[in-house]
Amino acid sequence: LPAEILVILRKIEARGSFELTSKIHQRIRAVFSFAIIESMVTNNPATDLKPALKKYKSRNHSHVSIDEYPGLLKKIDDYDGHPTTKHALQLMSLVYIRTGELRTLKWCDIDWKKKLIDIPPERMKMDQPHIVPLSNQSINTLKAQKKYSGHSDYIFPQQNYSHKVMSENTLLKALERMGYRGRMTGHGFRHIASTQLNEMGFRADLIEKQLAHGDKDQ
Repeated sequence: LPAEILVILRKIEARGSFELTSKIHQRIRAVFSFAIIESMVTNNPATDLKPALKKYKSRNHSHVSIDEYPGLLKKIDDYDGHPTTKHALQLMSLVYIRTGELRTLKWCDIDWKKKLIDIPPERMKMDQPHIVPLSNQSINTLKAQKKYSGHSDYIFPQQNYSHKVMSENTLLKALERMGYRGRMTGHGFRHIASTQLNEMGFRADLIEKQLAHGDKDQ
């Protein structure tokens, strides 16, 4: 069975669709992980196929390895740049929304009582509303940010122009300052979340839903 899965993945790989190959591989692993939990099968034939596939890393999706991730989070916590940038990166590491969605977040999007973000469809890539649950760490990060942008409509505005959203390069430049040039991007947080949650056996459809993926988001 592993050989049969590999044949399918290599057909996609042969078209040069390396990112799609990786996503389908993750989905197959997740399906079998769920089947093991439900006692439908006893092993996951897709687990050890990664070494047999070509590595793919888009510059826009560059990300550190899971072993390097704790070090990255520590550097974000210790970041000595503007607190708004630091808080934006901290929230990015907790909720995994797209960089554009993070930058345009408004205080009115936060439901403090229900502990969630409610992003309207006009600000989502797929033109669908998106609900993001907030952990206690996320709530604390937002409360800390209130001190710096509570007067603005935007949670993460520009430093000198509170009526404008943060520049799209701000987070990338901050990561570069920390020593992650070419190794980590805003989208990298989403990639790490998707990979790890799939490998942990969470339902693939729920992961895709929380990442607000759609047919166009390949």
